[in-house]
Amino acid sequence: MNKKNVYDLIQERLNVIFKEFDNVYISFSGEKTVEYY
Repeated sequence: MNKKNVYDLIQERLNVIFKEFDNVYISFSGEKTVEYY
C-alpha cells in the first residue's frame, strides 16, 4: 500500500483538474459566523 500525505494528493488532483478543463473557477467565502447570546 502506497501511503501519500494530503499535500501530495491535492497536487495530483489539481494537476488533473488543470489538465482536463480549459476554465477553472475558484472561490473563497470570507463569511464570518456571529452568534448572539
